[in-house]
Amino acid sequence: MAAVNVKAMDLPSLVALRAEIDGEIAAKQASAAAEFLTDMRERAAALGLKLSDLVDVKRSALRGGAKAAPRFRNPNDATQTWAGRGKKPKWVQEHLDAGGELSALAIEPEGHKEPRRGKRKQDD
Repeated sequence: MAAVNVKAMDLPSLVALRAEIDGEIAAKQASAAAEFLTDMRERAAALGLKLSDLVDVKRSALRGGAKAAPRFRNPNDATQTWAGRGKKPKWVQEHLDAGGELSALAIEPEGHKEPRRGKRKQDD
């Protein structure tokens, strides 16, 4: 491998060299990953298995998102809930269109008590 004197190179040449190196690294990583995957498939097949039999990961976990706990419940159908993320379900939108408030659909956490409202006793 020929040595490259990067100190003698001008900026555009260094940037071009870096782009070439980054491209070569990406190509070698992709090649290594493909070889590894092929090897693992062959090893699994030799045991009568598929790769999916060896890995216990749900697709949702691969995307990195955990399912959020429901925060709202349909008062007319307790099986319908919404976590408050994404597009509002039809039943939520219908409730809001009818003049209802989103807070009316909120699920209270267990053990949650409404804050006391009123005057505090004052020591005389």
